[in-house]
This record gives sequence, C-alpha cells and structure tokens, in this order.
Amino acid sequence: MKDYLEISRAADLSNLKDRLIYRLFEILPGFLSLTTLGLAFFFSWRRPIWAAVFIILFDIYWVIKIVYLLIHQIYCYRRMAGFLKTNWLKKLERYPAWRNIYHLVILPVAQESWQIVDDTLASLKNTRYPK
Repeated sequence: MKDYLEISRAADLSNLKDRLIYRLFEILPGFLSLTTLGLAFFFSWRRPIWAAVFIILFDIYWVIKIVYLLIHQIYCYRRMAGFLKTNWLKKLERYPAWRNIYHLVILPVAQESWQIVDDTLASLKNTRYPK
C-alpha cells in the first residue's frame, strides 16, 4: 500500500480492497450525517418519544462538546497571553550558542496585495529580535 501522504483519491490505489476501504471512509461522514437527520425525521413521525429522547441526548452531547472546547480555548488564550508577556531575549541569554542560529523567513505572497506584503516586511524589519 502507498504512503497515505501520496494518496489524494481512491483512483490512486491499485488494490481493489484498499480502494473500497478508502471510498467507504470517504463516504462515511456524509452517510452518517444524512442518516442521523433522516432517522430523526422518520422517528419523529413513527415514534415521537424516541425522536425526542434522541434529540435531547444529541443536544446534551453537543453542549458537553462546546463546554469542552470553551475550557480549552480559555486555557490556550491564557497560555498565549503569558507567552506574549515573556521576555524571550532574556531567556535566550541562558544559552550561549543562540547567536549562531539563523532563521529563514519564507513569505508566500501569491495573489496578495502589495500593502499586505509591505506591512509584513515592515513588521519584520521593526522587530526587536536581533537580525
């Protein structure tokens, strides 16, 4: 089987079994979404109590998922704010060989306006980090 980074579609696979498995996983998210909606409508007509329980459980699941995301977003925001307050040049002084490290900045500027590129270059030029 090919490396998964070299596969962009099912036709890239030569083995029929691998191609079928790939297509199955490609179709699965859409199939599950449409099946969930279809069954919710069907059961709301045939078994309204089942549909109500399912919809309530589904809503509870999404509330838990959103709270989980919110907690992690707040945590990451606070961590980022702490990193922004850190004096990185002072921390670098503990490592004597840090001046021997050079950074290469690559800017992909395809179809960008000159104003955006100019602002980016100006901010790189005005940075406090040694050039």
